[in-house]
Amino acid sequence: MTKGDQYIRQATNVIKELMELQGVTQKFLAVELDVTPSYVSQTLSNRYNTSASTLETFANALGSTLAVSVTSIPLPIQEVKGGGKLTPKKGGKKSV
Repeated sequence: MTKGDQYIRQATNVIKELMELQGVTQKFLAVELDVTPSYVSQTLSNRYNTSASTLETFANALGSTLAVSVTSIPLPIQEVKGGGKLTPKKGGKKSV
């Protein structure tokens, strides 16, 4: 399972929790989304290759939003021959 799959699964679990907290059934959500209850069930059971866009639609129907964030991971500065330092540069390239 990829990290992306894990994030989708986590988001799906949050949507199921929201439904439970709000007392919303899969049938009610299906009516709100104009889809079949079977589609809602299969999506929430991760039977489809569910997209973030689909989960955002589900979240919006529950009065919520789906937020995705991307965080930059700092690259370590490395020592190079000659006493210089290798520093990270935009685009993943490094310069001395």
